[in-house]
Amino acid sequence: MGLESRIISNVVDVLTNRCKLNSALIKDKNNDLYLLLPAAIDKRPRHVKSEEMRRLLIKMRNEFDYIIIDYPTGIGEGFESALKGADKAIVIIKPDTFSIRWSDAIIVALQKQFNIASQLLLINQLKPDLVEKGIMLDIDAIKEIFPVEVIGLIPWDFDLYMESLAYGLPVVKRKNLNLSIIDNFNRIARRLLDEDIPIDLSIDLGIKKSR
Repeated sequence: MGLESRIISNVVDVLTNRCKLNSALIKDKNNDLYLLLPAAIDKRPRHVKSEEMRRLLIKMRNEFDYIIIDYPTGIGEGFESALKGADKAIVIIKPDTFSIRWSDAIIVALQKQFNIASQLLLINQLKPDLVEKGIMLDIDAIKEIFPVEVIGLIPWDFDLYMESLAYGLPVVKRKNLNLSIIDNFNRIARRLLDEDIPIDLSIDLGIKKSR
């Protein structure tokens, strides 16, 4: 997003009353309606308690239409805090053995430990050529492993990823970008809003569905 240099305060500062919520929020460079509340990046960050996060989310619900909490891979310190008060959980996986093993543990925890009924699966870093060759798991194989609704497929493009990092721009804001990529992200967003848009490999990945 290219907002790193603009970070002054973070969520821990808000929770410890060192600053107000509005002071810690950073406006996106491309859309004033999109705001970022940074996580703590200290070497030894203070643990965010789940009850503190719940109270903060209650406050933010009155001010924002949507709140997305980004949490790193795995079930570690802060996992419960990130889920406190969540309505939905989006599990992002890569179609490899390690990622699938971790994702399976996360989905079980979401169901049994946190009782989050609405769970969604977003499959990232798919390589269409490897899917066609049967080297990488396709959507049907992944759906057999996870009885969870798949809301999108994101093909892996290393060059596009590195360029977006270098320019500090989301992929969909890049100029001269293939419109099918933008359409794919828009389809994912619409599914998040509960629109009935079926997964279509020819549109989402630009490949033929394997038999």
